[in-house]
Amino acid sequence: MDQDEMVVGIGALDDKQAEFTVRDYVCAWCWGNLLKFPAPKRMWFVRCSKHLDETPGYVTKRYAERRRGESVGEKVDAKYNIGEQLGITTKRTQKQNLADLGF
Repeated sequence: MDQDEMVVGIGALDDKQAEFTVRDYVCAWCWGNLLKFPAPKRMWFVRCSKHLDETPGYVTKRYAERRRGESVGEKVDAKYNIGEQLGITTKRTQKQNLADLGF
């Protein structure tokens, strides 16, 4: 299985699979931690701590960490681009802002 592949169709897992999944994967929706719950025949269900039975699947922790890093960069770019569009690319002091408001 590819390192960044999403796992879906979540059924019961054996001990080894469940440990591996909890250790190396996170929820595909919120990137939250996974928990193990007992299943029939000495198996385990692995679910998101927030979504429980609605857990859609898993993604690797490595993927989630990479996307978080990319998101930070995207936020910086978006903030700069929006500032340019609004004409507020330079930082202003509190005194300048108050003067513009007539204080």
